[in-house]
Amino acid sequence: MLRNLLFGTAVSLVFLTSCGGGGGGSGDSTSTAASTAASTASKAASTASKSKSSSGSSTAALGMSHNAGQDCLSCHKTGGSGASKAIFTLAGTVYKTGGAAQTQATVKLFIHNTNTLSISLTTDSLGNFYTTKAVTGLFVAGGPFVDGVDIAIDGPAASDTTMSGLVTNGSCNACHGVSTGKITAN
Repeated sequence: MLRNLLFGTAVSLVFLTSCGGGGGGSGDSTSTAASTAASTASKAASTASKSKSSSGSSTAALGMSHNAGQDCLSCHKTGGSGASKAIFTLAGTVYKTGGAAQTQATVKLFIHNTNTLSISLTTDSLGNFYTTKAVTGLFVAGGPFVDGVDIAIDGPAASDTTMSGLVTNGSCNACHGVSTGKITAN
């Protein structure tokens, strides 16, 4: 299991890159990636025996999601065209390696360099995940400076995909699928 975890961590470093500023403004992405990989391995080990928590997403309350792969927060923000439905604090899309929607993934955000779970979200039938809840560690416009989060994504095969680097904003599809690779989990 440890070998699979380490392999998954190494593979994820290839597939995923950081959003929201990389090394938290330090400019040293090498040390950030190394500390994130170590932190993620520790988190995965500490959460492996826990059952998955209920989704923090608002799928049931909001109805069917839409526009998989698009930047959800470009509309679902204050003043945006989707604001009348919901204002999201975190949203994105997870895919299978072949490109189809990953409908059985769990996206977990941990306070940076800790094992403290900030939120756990489950993808819907389009592979989308989203929440309107405040997420500790993520920057909200006009809000205070944040410590950021580390991200782990569990696919149905119980394989963790982790994201290297520090994440400070919740607009996942603003980068993934545009300037970096899509978020994937198997």
